[in-house]
Amino acid sequence: MTSRLPIISIGFHQNSGNRRGRLLRPEPGEGARGFLAESPGSLGMLSSGRTHPQRIIDTGSYCAGFGMRMWLLCVLLLSLLSPVSSAADSKAITTTLTTKWVDTPLLLEASEFLAEESQDRFWDFVEANQNIEGEHDGTDQAYYELIVKKAGALLSSVQLNMLKFALSLRAYSATVYSFQQIASTEHPPDCSAFISVHGEKSCDPESLARLLKTAPERPKPYLFKGDHRYPGSNPDMPVVVLYAELGKPGFQKFHQVLTSKVNEGLAAYVLRHYVAKPNKNKVYLSGYGVELAIKSQEYKAKDDTQVQGAEVNATVIGENDPVDEVQGFLFGKLKTLYPELKEQLKELRKHLVESTNEMAPLKVWQMQDLSFQTAVRILAAPAVDALNVMKDLSQNFPTKARSITKTVVNSEIRKEIEENQKFFKGTLGLQPGDSALFINGLHIDLDTQDIFSVLDVLRSEARVMEGLRSLLIESPYIHDILKLNVQPSDSDYAVDIRNPAICWINNLETDHKYSSWPYNVQELLRPTFPGVIRQIRKNFHNLVIILDPTQENAAELLSVAEMFYANNIPLRIGLVFVVSDEEDIDGMQDAGVALVRAYNYITDEVDSHSAFEAVISVFNRVPIGGKLSVGDVVKVLEKRFPYVEVSSVLGADSSYDSNRKQGKAYYEQTGVGPLPVVMYNGIPYQREQLDPDELETTTMQKILETTSFYQRAVYLGELATDHDVVDFIMNQPNVVPRINSRVLSTSRTYLDLSNT
Repeated sequence: MTSRLPIISIGFHQNSGNRRGRLLRPEPGEGARGFLAESPGSLGMLSSGRTHPQRIIDTGSYCAGFGMRMWLLCVLLLSLLSPVSSAADSKAITTTLTTKWVDTPLLLEASEFLAEESQDRFWDFVEANQNIEGEHDGTDQAYYELIVKKAGALLSSVQLNMLKFALSLRAYSATVYSFQQIASTEHPPDCSAFISVHGEKSCDPESLARLLKTAPERPKPYLFKGDHRYPGSNPDMPVVVLYAELGKPGFQKFHQVLTSKVNEGLAAYVLRHYVAKPNKNKVYLSGYGVELAIKSQEYKAKDDTQVQGAEVNATVIGENDPVDEVQGFLFGKLKTLYPELKEQLKELRKHLVESTNEMAPLKVWQMQDLSFQTAVRILAAPAVDALNVMKDLSQNFPTKARSITKTVVNSEIRKEIEENQKFFKGTLGLQPGDSALFINGLHIDLDTQDIFSVLDVLRSEARVMEGLRSLLIESPYIHDILKLNVQPSDSDYAVDIRNPAICWINNLETDHKYSSWPYNVQELLRPTFPGVIRQIRKNFHNLVIILDPTQENAAELLSVAEMFYANNIPLRIGLVFVVSDEEDIDGMQDAGVALVRAYNYITDEVDSHSAFEAVISVFNRVPIGGKLSVGDVVKVLEKRFPYVEVSSVLGADSSYDSNRKQGKAYYEQTGVGPLPVVMYNGIPYQREQLDPDELETTTMQKILETTSFYQRAVYLGELATDHDVVDFIMNQPNVVPRINSRVLSTSRTYLDLSNT
């Protein structure tokens, strides 16, 4: 951990219209070279560097355009950097983002990381770090190394790497600061640590016994989900909340007293982080990009293919960086091998950088193999430096392109890259030039995921892999086991929808309406914008509505189904009418039977879509709050088919009686609960999700969520274009013939053998 240089921020203010960090135009009467910095929400800043001294801008040229008073202020501020200006090796402007809250101790962030692993590890970490003053020399580096050492005693090597990753992202800084905000509502006294017993506060551990005696007279405090409760605390006893900073002497005194009270059964101990004297610095954010657009109000005609001036820096890597690569020379490596030639290498590097700055246009033939040559340049770097070289080349590609064209590509690498392109195009649908990220086969959508969600995925996968290793499973088999789609314990059960009782309105695979859509399942792996539903001519998503047509809410459900169909949502819709199953029932007397027979007649005479439209027309005649009647069915049927004898279609001797008995039998067999019932791929919706607005939102959300399941299946080769998608869905382990709440609602228990 290196301490950062002072931040210079001039003229920051909020601008809601433009969210990019940019530079303001100069004030009237001042030159075009004088700029004020502006950032959204006071986040973007001009920094003097992250880890090594670095000059921002030459004082004379930067301040020349300001008026006299502003010039004096500018010189005064920039003079603060004079002690470090001589050591500068780059004139690039670096931009940093900071939070609105103050810096939080890394020790507390590490404890929150362990708390997510388990509360036992959290309290073991607390016991080991009650007071760490005197265990390090006070520098940031020693403090960080001590934290890693202490945590290493409780974490595996993989988990320790995850901790380092989390600390570098400052992923738990907001969590720690949330405790600080809670403490501020308590109006903390002027001491480094204090306790709160049902609202009464004290800075003296000796007063705990007195506060516990009077605690029953006051109400218990509200405890949050993230509060840390000491193991063995009796919830019926008075609650003692400790506000203190882990690792400080004040914390140690209170902690020892509180643990003894808990062991005696006299108190419930809750710990909340509290820093009495917080650091004035802000937290530097990672995982965010900033654009710094500099614009002069003086417009000049220039040839922008030539970069002029000695102040332009061709590379973001400083000359002291070990991966300092310029035109194929690894100067970091050369300086290590030949330290006596340091000055000569510095001059050579300077010459190469200046020659690299020339952004001369390239010929067409020079750009044909540019991607292959870039790959060769990356592969030629040492394995430990390959990622840094790739980052440098990609971020500074225009200035590196000319030198890359001189790289020779051998036939073996060219053949391997071309074979990879063919393989990924055939299996993942990736075109040459496309990018995709997979972690253990899980597709990470780079448009919706960020570095923090990637951290969560890595931690989840690490837990699974470590559990398998603890069972003495060898590494080659772990990859095969990770391919298994283990059904989670809280999964929803589904019923089989391959039943003739379901009247399907549409079929995405055969209907002409969807003929223009792609048919290949590999389209699932093609990158799209976030939230876009892929229109593929496969029955990936199936919505089944089981209803009694005579119920009042039947019309609302059918209107939602009509909306899905009319808007070309990739959803196959099916209806199950639950009506009387008596033998000689007359449709002229029963509205539900009349609707079923009318639907069957129109399906036979025209098609299922026309029959569905007729059903919607019937329900449009029903007044709000009213019930379906035989007259509504008769009027629609007479209007659409004026030359048909209605009694022959709806009467007791009707030949259009198919699926009437099967519909009720299917409903009773599945045991899906009271009518109406809506199922997505056989999974019944909750009762509160049947509201029309909620039904629409929930269905669209399920379509988006299920897409990742299909993507994984296609990626692993479990689902191909020639497979029947509905059969694939119904062969999943959560599909059952009947949903029996008494049998299927029991929680699963597992025998953990990983620690034996």
